[in-house]
Amino acid sequence: MSTPRSGTEGDVQLRVRRGRVDSVDLFEIKENELDSLERGSIADLHFNLAIFGFSIFLTALFTLGTTEKFKSPQIETAFVVVVFVFGLFSLYCYFMWRNSKNSVKDTCAKIRSRIPPDVAAAQASAIPESQTTANVEEADESEEDDEDDEDDEAEDGDDVRTTPS
Repeated sequence: MSTPRSGTEGDVQLRVRRGRVDSVDLFEIKENELDSLERGSIADLHFNLAIFGFSIFLTALFTLGTTEKFKSPQIETAFVVVVFVFGLFSLYCYFMWRNSKNSVKDTCAKIRSRIPPDVAAAQASAIPESQTTANVEEADESEEDDEDDEDDEAEDGDDVRTTPS
């Protein structure tokens, strides 16, 4: 289906293509659920911070392990503090991420649960394709036979219907 558009020379013809679907499920959504989906999960922030902290932890740890002698003990102490602080920080963020990573999934599952599953579609998908086409062909043949019988009765004129008085 293409819809021509009239107008100036700069307009381009818009071609619309449409594929047919069996059904459409519409979900009603509350304002707070929409806000939650829009914001995303706080777990994403926790994960990013855990990676950030872990990379600093590893850098400081490798520096401590590969350096034989620091110029001053204060620098060595600073690296030790960084290793402990960022090690604990990255572990904290990691566990926070693990505990809160399903909040968006939970919101989506809650929204989807408002519509019960389509039993007819599930049963139709469970039937093999060859069986479905055979049943459709049999149904078409029986409908044609019924229509032929009705036509024969109408031609004979034998089918006279009367209403009791």
